[in-house]
Amino acid sequence: IESLYKFQSPTENKKYYKEYDCQIRDRLGTLLTGQDYWWTITDDNNKITQEIIEGIETIAFKWFSGLETKEKIISNNGHLPYDATPRVKLDIALIVWFDDKAKGSELFKDYYHSIQPAKSSHKAYVRDLAKELEIEL
Repeated sequence: IESLYKFQSPTENKKYYKEYDCQIRDRLGTLLTGQDYWWTITDDNNKITQEIIEGIETIAFKWFSGLETKEKIISNNGHLPYDATPRVKLDIALIVWFDDKAKGSELFKDYYHSIQPAKSSHKAYVRDLAKELEIEL
């Protein structure tokens, strides 16, 4: 999400983004099994190849279809299967905030108040970010 990436990394201009630059990402093994899963290379590589191809054609393409537009990202993210990290709700609040300060600020505040424990370093980071964005908590 270019606007979010530029906000989080304002000094970097990229023509192409790598997987690790993306806020929304998941592994095929996790999408297929519900947990971190890695294939073991064995003598039956044809079976593994077929599992991966079928996973991409079914689960992965369906997962990507939920990310085709900013509106889909906003409505789907933070909900299964788009809940890779708790921070995703902060990213959604920021994406909304870029276009709608009032609505984005409400999502931001909801996220802030959900952070546990109350004295975590992440909560302090979000509090500082709120000050920077002039979001009153």
